[in-house]
Amino acid sequence: FVLNPDTELIKGSINTLIDFTLLHKSVIVGPRLLNPDGSVQDSCYNEPTFFGAIKEYFFNIHGAFEKYAPHGEQPVKVDAVVGAAMLIPRKVIERVGKFDERFFMYFEDLEFCSRVRENGLSIYYLPISQIIHEHGGVTRTVSKQANEWLINSSKIYHGTIKYYLLTFILWIGQKWQKVNSL
Repeated sequence: FVLNPDTELIKGSINTLIDFTLLHKSVIVGPRLLNPDGSVQDSCYNEPTFFGAIKEYFFNIHGAFEKYAPHGEQPVKVDAVVGAAMLIPRKVIERVGKFDERFFMYFEDLEFCSRVRENGLSIYYLPISQIIHEHGGVTRTVSKQANEWLINSSKIYHGTIKYYLLTFILWIGQKWQKVNSL
């Protein structure tokens, strides 16, 4: 069970995740993350692509590139769950390996979930299991260092050229959104 230190367990949340993995062999599962005020926190990803970035930033399709939270109370198969909280059965680790140690922080969850999918396994978001997550609580005191970790991890995950192309698309897309909101 991977759990960030800026989380708070809600009674029964871990047992619910365990029960799900016992019924659905060889899957990893992430709970619904809640902000400290009880609102739902975006905690799932689609595989980040150029096309997804364009859809998100130029056509306002939420979740095409950035994190999102599936609606409803049923388990949902997703591309990735954030690493703030995820249950990974030992059989999955034996099959796909451990987290890639090149990532100190950021993108380690996306990279791991990519390997899970490449091995024909599934990732689920389980909204009936809920954990409070103070997003950014871990990096609040080291924000400059955290930004460097984010950039370095993004370059490892995407590759340097794709990193710069995505950064350009995101920069132009954010400018586009500002112009269209006037």
